[in-house]
Amino acid sequence: MTPVRPLPRLRRHLAAAALVLAALGSAGAIAQIARTLPEGAEAGRLRIGVFPVASIDGREVRLGPGTRIYDENNMIRPPGMVDGERKVAYVRGQLGEVVRVWLLSDAEFRDLNARIAAARRAAQQR
Repeated sequence: MTPVRPLPRLRRHLAAAALVLAALGSAGAIAQIARTLPEGAEAGRLRIGVFPVASIDGREVRLGPGTRIYDENNMIRPPGMVDGERKVAYVRGQLGEVVRVWLLSDAEFRDLNARIAAARRAAQQR
């Protein structure tokens, strides 16, 4: 009877695990690529209360029924999983409700505020 040689099988499993980890690592790197926020996105500090009530910069707002909240990795989060006050970009719907939200890093928040300020200056010069 030939003895079982687990080493080749173990090597195959380790190679497969290495490929999976490499794929996950590259997916993480892709998620960290700069996100493009839509024109007209506003910036603020969001605090979610009891759905659908939230506040942005201390003013009460309503979240729309299908509001999508994207975290820093562009994964959708339910409103109940967003805690504390967060720096965000957001877009309002036709009725003034907040329909899309992006949780921002400090750098993204600074960039968005600079973009908004530049757009306001350009509009004033017209």
